[in-house]
Amino acid sequence: MSKKSLAVLFILITLANFSACQNEEKSEQSETAEKIPSTMVNASNELEQIITLLGGPLFDGRDTIEKTKSKQLEMLTEELKKSSLGTQEETALQKDADSQEEKKPQEEDKDQDAQKGGKEDGSKDEKKEDGKEQEEGSQLKQDMGGGQDKEEKADKSAEENASDGKVAQKEQQKTFQYVDSLFGVPKWQEDNWNMIKVLTDGMHFTWNNLQPELFKKGISQNQSDRFSKGLEELTHNVNGKSIKEAQNAAFQMSQALSEFYSYYKTDIPPELKRITSHVTGIHFAVEQNDWPMAQDIANELQQEFTKLKVSIEDNQNHSFQMLELSVNDLCIAVQNQDSVLAIIRTNLVNTNINELELKLSQSDK
Repeated sequence: MSKKSLAVLFILITLANFSACQNEEKSEQSETAEKIPSTMVNASNELEQIITLLGGPLFDGRDTIEKTKSKQLEMLTEELKKSSLGTQEETALQKDADSQEEKKPQEEDKDQDAQKGGKEDGSKDEKKEDGKEQEEGSQLKQDMGGGQDKEEKADKSAEENASDGKVAQKEQQKTFQYVDSLFGVPKWQEDNWNMIKVLTDGMHFTWNNLQPELFKKGISQNQSDRFSKGLEELTHNVNGKSIKEAQNAAFQMSQALSEFYSYYKTDIPPELKRITSHVTGIHFAVEQNDWPMAQDIANELQQEFTKLKVSIEDNQNHSFQMLELSVNDLCIAVQNQDSVLAIIRTNLVNTNINELELKLSQSDK
C-alpha cells in the first residue's frame, strides 16, 4: 500500500473517530438533561393563570394568539351586523312616528274648534272661583313655605351625598379596570377574583408538594421563604381584593420561581424563565403607572437577555431573532413611557419566548 493511500486511510479513520466522539457527547448531554418535575410545571402554570387574571400578560404561543384574534374579529363582525340591522329598524320606526305626528295637528284643530264654544260659556264663572281659591292658597303657601324649603334642602343634600357615594364607588371600581388586553378583549371582570382565589388556594397545596423536591436540589431557606412570603401576601390581598398589592405579590412569586429553574440542567436556559418574570414585572409596573420601576426592571431584562444570547449556540435562528427584536422594542416603549405599546410588547415577548422554548426542547430529540 502506497504512502498516499495510508494517509487517506488515516484521515478517514480520524474523521470517523471525531464524529463518534461528537455523537457520544450529544448522547451524554441528552442523557444528563434533567426533566422539570411536574409539581414545578403545575406551579408555573397556576401562577401564569393568576398573573393573567390579575391583568398581566398572556403566556400563550403564537397559534393561540392567532385563534384569539380570529375569535375576536368574528365576535365584532357579528356585533356590527346586529348594530346595522338595529339601525335600519330604528329608521323605519322613526318614519312611522313622523307620519303619525303629522296627522295629529289636523285632528287636534278639529277638536279645538268643537270645544271652543263650550269653553267660552264657562270661563267667566271659573275665573271668579279661581280668584277666591288663589287668595286662600297664597296664604297657605306663606305659612307652609318655610317648612317646605327646609325639607327640600334636606332632600337635596341627601341626594348629593348619595350621588357622591356612587361617584366614589365608581372611582374605586375603575382601579379594577385596567387597559384591555390584545385585540380589545376586556381584561378585567369582577368574576376574576373568584377564579384567582381558587387558583391561589390551590397554590398552597402545589407549593407544599414542590418544596421537598427543591430542597433536595439545594435551594436555600431564604429562596423558599421568598416564595412562601409572596404566596401569603397574594392570599391576603386576593381576599381583600387589593389588585395592586396582589400584582406585586404575584411578581415576587414569579421571580422566586424563576430562580428554581437554575437548579435543573435542561434544554431550556434558566435565563428564559427570568426574562419571563421581568416581562411580568414590567407589565404590572406600566399598569400601575410606576415608570421608574418599569425602567429598573427593563434594565435587568436587558442584562438577562445578554446572558441568554451567550448561552444559546444558535442565536441567529429565526425564533431567537424575533425574541431579540421584541425585547428591544419593549425596552424602547418603557423608555418612552408608552403604555399602549409596552402592554402589547410584553405579550409579544412572552409569545416569542414560548416559541423559542418549543424549538429548543425539540432540537435535541
